[in-house]
Amino acid sequence: MTTGASGGTPRKHPHATSRVYEGEAFVILPETSEYKILNGVGSRIWELVDGARSTEDIAKVVAAEYDVAFETALVDVQEFLADLKANRMLADDSERW
Repeated sequence: MTTGASGGTPRKHPHATSRVYEGEAFVILPETSEYKILNGVGSRIWELVDGARSTEDIAKVVAAEYDVAFETALVDVQEFLADLKANRMLADDSERW
């Protein structure tokens, strides 16, 4: 199982903690003493990253909920997941905790 943005099953980084408030996710990254605030669509994707859904599954939900073509949603979800991974908000299978 991989967590790559182009496919696989993404998982939240185990050290990241979050709350969704009024449709926006507030994500705390204690390892770097940083926090990120995600907009509505980003927050929905963050909620869908549960370690069970694949990137494609997440894109299907986004396409249906936001009335966009699956292909468009897939590209957007892949790019967003790549950004989350770059910011160490997603787990990397090579890391062990």
